[in-house]
Amino acid sequence: MAWVLEGATTAVITAGAGSQSVTLPGTPAQGDLVIVAVAGDISCQNSIPSDYTRPENGTGANPGACFGYKLMTSTPDTTVSILRHATILKSVAIQTWSGGDTGTILDAAWVTPATGTSSAPNSNSIVVVNTDSLVVTVFFLDDDDTTVSTTPANYSNTVSGNTGQAETTVGSTVGFASRVRGAGTEDPAAWAMGSSDAWSASTISFKILPATTTVTPSAVSILAIIIMPLFL
Repeated sequence: MAWVLEGATTAVITAGAGSQSVTLPGTPAQGDLVIVAVAGDISCQNSIPSDYTRPENGTGANPGACFGYKLMTSTPDTTVSILRHATILKSVAIQTWSGGDTGTILDAAWVTPATGTSSAPNSNSIVVVNTDSLVVTVFFLDDDDTTVSTTPANYSNTVSGNTGQAETTVGSTVGFASRVRGAGTEDPAAWAMGSSDAWSASTISFKILPATTTVTPSAVSILAIIIMPLFL
């Protein structure tokens, strides 16, 4: 089995009451992995629904950050509802992947994010456990609506979005990229952003669906099956 990026999208969550529905990219199928990241200049706690695993769901606002993932069931979702804020817009990045282990999807857990103030968000390292794991490095940038200048070395499939306001005080930018690798310590390089502000960043990895093992009868076994009736 191999990892396949089925689709990616970004969204701006407008200010107001309730939640905003965002269409999931790639028409998710049963067993697909959906990854969602949300940033904002306010607390983004519970921005992603509770049926997602949310390893990042804090109350901080510098930047506000929420990260979650979900394996699609036999009735796959077509949308995800992102919680609005009364006055502040949020930025969202989403990807859909096939090829993950539907029994145990997590390879290496999300770690407490690194933080700083610069144009170079730099995720913490993790220890990848399994062969061909999908490693995802994620950043959240406070205040600024900007773009990615350079994705960390060896990473690709970048998705990044902002609130579209060209803001430097109440905007935000969020994004992630990935690579496939085997067991060992993975320490992603820093991102390069188009502007500088407070940021947080972390890393997580997901387990690939194991290859199906085919058992082929040995020549001895086949011979035994043929000869045995002669002695009965």
